[in-house]
Amino acid sequence: MYRQCNECSNTGLDANDDTQTFTYGASTDYLVELVADDYGPRQNGTDIYDWHGGIDYNSANQSADMGDLILAIHGGTIEGTLVQNYKRLIVQTTNGVQNFGYGHFFVTGGGNNTLPDRSGGCWLMLMTNGSRCIVTVINGTVTAKGPLPGSVIFNGQTYTVSNTIAQGEPIGPTGYSGLTGGAHLHLFSEPDNETSVADNDTKNPLQYVDYTAATYDIQLRKVTNYNNNITESWNGTSYPGSIASPIVVRPVMENEDNNANRYNTLNDINRVELLIKKQYESTYKLIKGITHESDIRVGGRIGETILPDYMYDGALPEIGDLTRQGIRPFAYATFGAHRYDDYYFPNFTPRLHQDTDLPPGTLSYCPMSSRYNDGRYQLKARITDVRNNATDGPVQEFVIDNYKPFIQEVKVNLPNVTEPFYQRYWVCNDNTDCKGMYLTTPGATNNEVALAQIRNGIWINVTASEPLANLTLDIADSNIQDVQAYESFEDGRKWQFVINSQQMSTILGKQSIEFLFYGYDWNNPANHLINLKTADGAQTCVKIPKREDADSWEQDRTTGPDELHFFNPKCGQHGRSSVTEEEPVVVIIPDESCFNYGQGITREVTAASNESASDGAITLHVEGGIEPYRYEWWNGNTTNQATGLAPGNYCVRVYDALCCETQVCIEVPACQKAKLSAQITKTCEGQQNCRRIRVKGFC
Repeated sequence: MYRQCNECSNTGLDANDDTQTFTYGASTDYLVELVADDYGPRQNGTDIYDWHGGIDYNSANQSADMGDLILAIHGGTIEGTLVQNYKRLIVQTTNGVQNFGYGHFFVTGGGNNTLPDRSGGCWLMLMTNGSRCIVTVINGTVTAKGPLPGSVIFNGQTYTVSNTIAQGEPIGPTGYSGLTGGAHLHLFSEPDNETSVADNDTKNPLQYVDYTAATYDIQLRKVTNYNNNITESWNGTSYPGSIASPIVVRPVMENEDNNANRYNTLNDINRVELLIKKQYESTYKLIKGITHESDIRVGGRIGETILPDYMYDGALPEIGDLTRQGIRPFAYATFGAHRYDDYYFPNFTPRLHQDTDLPPGTLSYCPMSSRYNDGRYQLKARITDVRNNATDGPVQEFVIDNYKPFIQEVKVNLPNVTEPFYQRYWVCNDNTDCKGMYLTTPGATNNEVALAQIRNGIWINVTASEPLANLTLDIADSNIQDVQAYESFEDGRKWQFVINSQQMSTILGKQSIEFLFYGYDWNNPANHLINLKTADGAQTCVKIPKREDADSWEQDRTTGPDELHFFNPKCGQHGRSSVTEEEPVVVIIPDESCFNYGQGITREVTAASNESASDGAITLHVEGGIEPYRYEWWNGNTTNQATGLAPGNYCVRVYDALCCETQVCIEVPACQKAKLSAQITKTCEGQQNCRRIRVKGFC
C-alpha cells in the first residue's frame, strides 16, 4: 500500500528546501502494472544478469520520482540497516506472519552522500547518536522512525525516534524505478531476522501479499541456440541418447498486456519441474540427470534453497547449457522483455546412463541397466507458484529408442505353479571387460515335472528387454505356429503364452521343444528382435546394438526370431541324452496313468506248430502315452512284433516318447494234436459234401 503525493514536483526535489510542504491522498493498493521487477534472476541489460531478491513497485506516475509514501504492511519492530547508499528497513512483525523488508527509497546519491536526503515529505537524517532515521511530514505532523531509538533534530526541533511502527504508517518514499538510481519500493520477505543488506537470502513476499496471479500456457521447447529465443517446439527424442537433448520449459503468462515490461498480472513462479513416466505407470517422477534432478527452484519460499545451488556461477550464470540447468529470465527484463522466463533442463538425455549411484555420467551398455530404458514415455512440466499452487502442462508422448530389442528372459511353468521348471535370462555386464550381457540359468530352477501335469499344458512367461508392440510364438517343427499371447503387461514388456493339452500332445515326443519368438518395438519405424541363437548362450559377453544416430547402430546385429530358448525332455536313466551339455534338460516324471493304467497294451499270439518248433509270434498294440513308442525285447528287437518264437514265456519293456514305461510278459504255446472220434471219421468216408473240420490251436 502507498499514499500518493499530491504536490510533489515532476522535475525533481530540492533536498535542502525545507519550506516545501506536501499533502497525500488516501491509502491505495499498488497495482500489478506498477511492478518493474519480479523475484529471482533477471536480465538487467544486454547479456547482463543478476539476482533480484524482492519485488519492485513504482508509484502511480511511472515517469518521475514522485515521493509517494510507502505504508507498512504489518506492524512491528524496525530492524535492519539504514545507510546512505543502500536504504532499507526490515520490520519484524508482531502478528507472526513474516518479517518484511522495505528498500530502495530515496534517490541514490540524491544528497551526494550528505544528509539530509529528501523525497517528497520524507527526509533521511542523522540522529543525535550518529544513527539514521526517516522523518516524515504529513499535513504538518512530524514522525521519526529508525532501527534504533533515540532523537533527531528537524527544523530546529528535537523529535523522538521510535523503532516500532504500526500497520499503515509510512516507512519511506518511493518513485520511478526505471530511472538510474530512482527510488522505489523493493519489497521482500526476510526469514532470518537478519540485518545485513545482502538480498541473496531473502524470500518472495508474494507468499503473504494479496496480488493478481497469472495463469500460464506451459510449453516445452527445444534448445536450438542458447543466445537467441527458442522457437522450435519439442517433439520427442533425438539420437543418439549419449548426446544431450536439452529441453526448455516456457511458462507464458496468458492474456498479458506487455507495456514496457509491465503486466496486468504477476509472474509468481517459484519452482519448475520436468516430470516423466513410462506410459503404463501411474506416477510421474523428476527426470534424473547427470548430477541432479530436473528441478529448478528460485528459492522464494521460506525454508527453501535455490536449486541447483550452483546455477549462478560463471558467465551468464542463469542460462542453462548442456551440463548445467538454470533460468534465462525474460519477464520484466530491461532489454528484450517477454511474457515468460525460460527454464533449461539439459540433462534429459542421460537416459543412457546407468541407474545407479556410480560416478555421474556412467554409461549403460544394455537397456536393463539404463536409467531410462527404451519404450513409450509421457513427459510434462509442472510449475509451482510462490504459494505452493501447482499447475501441470500438457502431456507429451514420445518413444525412447536407443537399443535394438531382444528377449531378456523366458520362464516355463505348469499352470498356476509359481516356480518354473525352465528359466534362462540375460544379465547386464557393464564393466570395461564386456560392456554387454551374458546368459544365466538359475540353479534354483526345478527342472522336474510330472507327466500327468505337463500333459495338461504349460505357461510360457516372456520378458523382453523393452516394451514391444507385438510378440508371437512358434514351436519349431510343429503345427503350433503364430501363437498369440494370452495377456501382456507393462506396455508389452512382459508376455504370457499358453500351450494347451491338445497342443502338448503333439510336441511332447519331440527330441527338443524349441520356442521361436517374433516381435518388434514401439519405435516408428519399428525395430525387430535381435536374432539370438543357441550359440549366443555359450558366449561370456554378447554386445547389444546401440544407436549411433537416427540411421546407424554401434555393434549392430541381424534381426529375426529369437531362437535361443528350448529344452530337451528326458526320461530319467532311459531318456534321450542331450545333444550337447549346454542344452537344458527337463526331467519328466512318470505316473500311474501311463498306457491307460496298464490297460492300453494288447497282444496277438501265434502258437508254435509243435513242442520243438520255433515259428510262434507276438504282436503288441499300444494305446496311451506319447508316440513314438519304443520296445526292448530279450534279443535286442525294438519293434512291436517278435517272430520265430519257440513255445515259452517272453517279456518285453515298452516305452513312450517321454517317461511311460511298463513290462509285459506273454506265453507262446505249442500246437496240440486233434483227437476226433472214429465215428466222425467213418461218417465222412465216402460221403459227398463232407467237410473237414479245422480247429485252431490244434495240429
